[in-house]
Amino acid sequence: MERREFIKKAGLGSAVLASAPVMVEALAEPAWADVEGGTRFRCVVVSHSTTSSDLVAFNGNGAFDASSVGGRGAFVHWSPVGSPPFPIVATGRWRAKEFVSFESFGMYGALEAGILEMMITLLPAGSSKISAMCKVVCNIGPGALSTGEEEGVTLELPGLEFEPLSPAVGLTIFVP
Repeated sequence: MERREFIKKAGLGSAVLASAPVMVEALAEPAWADVEGGTRFRCVVVSHSTTSSDLVAFNGNGAFDASSVGGRGAFVHWSPVGSPPFPIVATGRWRAKEFVSFESFGMYGALEAGILEMMITLLPAGSSKISAMCKVVCNIGPGALSTGEEEGVTLELPGLEFEPLSPAVGLTIFVP
């Protein structure tokens, strides 16, 4: 299936537009202020479930150093069933909870390719908070810097995993 056809069938454009108010509000919060110095990160991506056709738009920013992480954002999890608007499974915010690791794959100008792993707390509207492992992967093609993994965000939570689409939909970046 071609990328354009996939995006149309999955309703990515409609879902991202529908989630825009929540994402804009999350962008207004300077999450990197939670960590003094360190490396900043930013992500606006769509990932897919490894067990169903469900998708999640994941947006956020923050900063980390060798021992701590601060960050926050918003998410919308939906099922692309029927015609838009698709049913929302869950929507809400997330906050970084614990730094796990960061592996750098080099610099290209002021940007850094790498893999950040952190524990986050998902705060779905009208539901209990959920702990999840979050992996943010940034490749920088113009700098020939590749992690060997698909650009995007992987989320692992109890009974559910989302991984980056291939080809990637969205962008991640690290700025030291």
